[in-house]
Amino acid sequence: MTSIPERHILEMLDFDRQELEVLDQFRPIISGLSEEDRGEIGRALCRKLWPDEDQYMQKLHLIIAGKNAGGGSDVGMVKQLRFNYAQQRFYKDVIVRCRSENRPVRGVVLKARQLGFSTFIQSWQYEQCDRERHHFAMTVSYDQASTEELFQKAFFIHSNVWFPRETSRKSLDTLEFAGHGSTFFARTAGNVSLGRGLTLHHVHCSEMPMWSGADEALTGLLQAVPVRNDTSILYESTAKGRTGEFYDAWNAAERGSSDFVPFFAPWFWDDNYRLDFATDDHARKFGRSLTPVEITLKDEHKLALEQLHWRRYKIRSEMSGSEARFRQEFPSNPSEAFLTTGSPVFDAEAIHQLERGSREPIWVGSITLEDV
Repeated sequence: MTSIPERHILEMLDFDRQELEVLDQFRPIISGLSEEDRGEIGRALCRKLWPDEDQYMQKLHLIIAGKNAGGGSDVGMVKQLRFNYAQQRFYKDVIVRCRSENRPVRGVVLKARQLGFSTFIQSWQYEQCDRERHHFAMTVSYDQASTEELFQKAFFIHSNVWFPRETSRKSLDTLEFAGHGSTFFARTAGNVSLGRGLTLHHVHCSEMPMWSGADEALTGLLQAVPVRNDTSILYESTAKGRTGEFYDAWNAAERGSSDFVPFFAPWFWDDNYRLDFATDDHARKFGRSLTPVEITLKDEHKLALEQLHWRRYKIRSEMSGSEARFRQEFPSNPSEAFLTTGSPVFDAEAIHQLERGSREPIWVGSITLEDV
């Protein structure tokens, strides 16, 4: 798209009246320019209208709605990227925080499924390549299918953004911007030479627990990213057991022994994860039937009955009645996520209850017996 869309198209999207009037004034001016000038001037105009990075992304980055647990009709529709609660928190708590502290962006995202982090990170890293000259971003996932799926998110944004940069190379896994010098790559984790010989500015590591040879792949990737404030390394995954590079990275971030910011996103941050009741009587009956686990969740996280209704339905209908499987895919806290993945010997919920009731030790140290 090399021009500003017509007003009737914009009215179906999220633009206010003042924005529409400004765009109406500039549409004929932009359309009258040469192809070469149109892109540069058009991009400059858009960044003038929406100078903040998050504003610009939410106005001009289009995505395909892939999920609506509430059963809405927007699944599969093209829509603007509007940050949901989890994405807003991540942007503020990780990206904005690192920038405000004048340091490289480094984050470990432990999450429930389908909260939109992969879409957000693809959008944000594409924006870095589009905004800055000679920047290189690489997305890495566990197999070819997942890698291509992630790359298509960035490719879709590029294909639909106003005034996209001309590409000198465009394939299933690479977008190279002609004259601008920036490139967006996607690669699978099976290649242990990932990143070797390259200088990368932004790296997105998706579902690391499923990587083959994660330790070797990460070694090459991390060495390719210079320690500069205009760089980012972002790990994002659901938990898959208490071992591996992702588990170690999360623990190091939580302890403060690395420069990565730990960020956990529970399932109930998604407003779609709720199921309405047929009648008020059904709601009251459900409220009287809450289990001890459900009561604890309700009290700890201030959950509505509709959220617990969705949780119970999900466990019963899609998890074969297994709460452990639900916690793996939709954890409520980091401890629960890691405790319930793999094949734990002890009941995870019992351990979590014991942890909640435990006190900090009075003293930690070693006692040795010396000869007298």
